[in-house]
Amino acid sequence: MQRKKCLCLISLSLVLAVILGLTSLGWATAAPAAPGDRLTVSGAFMNPQKKLIKEVAIEGLVNGQAVKPIGKEGEISSGSQGAFSVQFQLPAGTFPHAKAEVTAKKPNWEPLKPTLVNVVDSGSDAQGNRQFQAAQTFTLKRALTLAKGKSKIGAALWGYDLAAAGVGACTAVAGAFSST
Repeated sequence: MQRKKCLCLISLSLVLAVILGLTSLGWATAAPAAPGDRLTVSGAFMNPQKKLIKEVAIEGLVNGQAVKPIGKEGEISSGSQGAFSVQFQLPAGTFPHAKAEVTAKKPNWEPLKPTLVNVVDSGSDAQGNRQFQAAQTFTLKRALTLAKGKSKIGAALWGYDLAAAGVGACTAVAGAFSST
């Protein structure tokens, strides 16, 4: 009885080893996904002075819906030089009629509202995917925020124009301060 259990375990181990070996060689892999539309969006983020902004969080939208990039888990962002390139796999026939947009955010910067990108057809790949590309440079502006723990009155003393920033008006009159 003990010998039969041992023989069964050895047989099972051999079968698993063969299956794993074939899979790693590519002989027993699952069927490839059906061809679809593949969109590559590339670009960079700059400030108004044309300097690159690094590590900006990016989201791709197709027809207003967020789409997940190929091979990326979690948040995608521009690199240390401010540039990015990301691919999205979409159902066949999505393009050329769909609307593709990019949105972005970075702390202390105004978020980029969904911005339309110009998508162009660039042929097909060997797997039958239709290829589409979009490339654009985006401009982000610094957000004007008060430092943590600072008041509107303190900002007025240091000459910040809070009314222009939409924070509220501050008035200083002979040592008497009021805030609206």
